[in-house]
Amino acid sequence: RPTKAFGTSGFQAKARAWRRDEAEKLLDAVAGRVILQGHHADDQTETVLMKMMRGCHASNIAGMSHRAGKYGRPLLDVSKDELLRYLTSRALEWREDASNADVAFLRNRVRAELVPVLRELTDGGLESRVEDIIEQSASLRRWLDAQPSSIVDAEAGVDDLAHGEVDVAAWSNLPELAQEDQLFEYVRRSTGVAVRYHNLRKVCGQMRNDTPAWDWRLSKEWNLVRVGSRAWTQRKRGVDKGEETPSAPSASEVERVVVDGGVVMSYPKGWRVRCFWENSAAAAAAAAAGDGVALANLPGGCELSLRTRRPGDRFRPPTRAESVKLKDWMRANDFPLHTRDRTPLVCSGAEVLAVYPRAVAAAVTPGDGSSVGDAFVLRVVVDGVTL
Repeated sequence: RPTKAFGTSGFQAKARAWRRDEAEKLLDAVAGRVILQGHHADDQTETVLMKMMRGCHASNIAGMSHRAGKYGRPLLDVSKDELLRYLTSRALEWREDASNADVAFLRNRVRAELVPVLRELTDGGLESRVEDIIEQSASLRRWLDAQPSSIVDAEAGVDDLAHGEVDVAAWSNLPELAQEDQLFEYVRRSTGVAVRYHNLRKVCGQMRNDTPAWDWRLSKEWNLVRVGSRAWTQRKRGVDKGEETPSAPSASEVERVVVDGGVVMSYPKGWRVRCFWENSAAAAAAAAAGDGVALANLPGGCELSLRTRRPGDRFRPPTRAESVKLKDWMRANDFPLHTRDRTPLVCSGAEVLAVYPRAVAAAVTPGDGSSVGDAFVLRVVVDGVTL
């Protein structure tokens, strides 16, 4: 018996979870291999009807399976009437769960009211029609699963894109049903949001147009973002203010680290950053691995920051006598559009000192044979960022 009553809210789901938990404990205690459940064909019919009532994709109508992990359902192809006839013919007793008669629960109401009407309207052919739907749904699911995936890995170091992102060109080449399926599954895996079908159709329509950059509200917490050739899910920060450009983070959203020599580095919380002087063992290891950027000619006690691009940013690369608009420099140097607002920038005040990890500004580039020693060259390594 459970240690306390479940209460009326979500009673059946809580009872089911308790039964499964207790069954798995017993399985482990007796070193068993499988937990056999008594679900029969009538249960399968009810399950499929309820999935259709609640709404599901045509490829996901399939009900319970004969084997799922630790659980087996050997009676799934046998109707309740067949089971009762078998037990009666052998004078065997069985138990009826009294709660099955309570039509306050949806499944019981489906069993008591909907199923009898559908059996009558189909001349007793309800179960065979349900089986046909299950088979057709399974065939569609196999076809969808065989389509090439449009989900690709994000560039290394973007921590909150562990589920990858959508390659818009690859997605656009898919059949329409596969587009819907892959976008739905990507959103569900990365956010936990199950987009309702009429909303999914709208999102797919937005994906198909030529607008290179937009945000689409998925829920109170999540947006789908497209920039250039990529689309990804992104958690909202605070209240949606309708800002077209990102604002500077508040003091509570920033980490501050003091490096030896009084240099201070600040960066958004959630970023993974390392800073050390070039004469350290850590810097030597990072340099050998090709990690980070090296900054020279830094004044003592200076304050640096790591952030992403803002309107008006300018950058002077070593090859230019004057600074240029950062957005123009990124375009000229083939930064993919979707990476431009993810790229970390090392800054001193409003001045961009480095575009990580591609380039360092002329003013802080370590010079060959200069008087600046390794002890005065700072290496900055960004191991991960959050969007």
